[in-house]
Amino acid sequence: MQSENMLRKFVVFVDNMARGEVVREAAVINGPQSRFIVQQIDGQIYVDERSYSRYNDIVSWFYEMDTDILVSQYERFQPLFEEAFGEIKEPGMNFEERVLDAIAILLDTPEPRGLLALSDEEVMYTYADPELENLPAAQKQMLRIGPDNRALVKSKLREIRQRLQQ
Repeated sequence: MQSENMLRKFVVFVDNMARGEVVREAAVINGPQSRFIVQQIDGQIYVDERSYSRYNDIVSWFYEMDTDILVSQYERFQPLFEEAFGEIKEPGMNFEERVLDAIAILLDTPEPRGLLALSDEEVMYTYADPELENLPAAQKQMLRIGPDNRALVKSKLREIRQRLQQ
């Protein structure tokens, strides 16, 4: 975890996530260290399913957090979140709504079946399926963590959303 300006970074990260964007500079945890892996089958490039394991530790850490403690700490520091959000928000918005918007974006990530085909016509790989490539960056990131990790993240997000809405 990165501790310097963690609260502000978290607020910026959530605000951008609610827009479907991923701002790595605002992330409060480091991403995976290992490289993205692809495989080629019959001339088509696909995400190698071994790439998903790059996210196992991060997803396990998130999934294993005690939801009651997580939400109680969020509620404890909510005034500070709101204060930080006040520096960047649009009029009439509050941070809890933004958190729920970010959760909704992630939960709305589609669940494609099978191997995910890629295109290498750009500098970076893109999804060969235009529907997947046109998804918001936040949802494309959810695809990159793989179906098993995505199921765990979505399960935890549903728990958090339920507790926040009580």
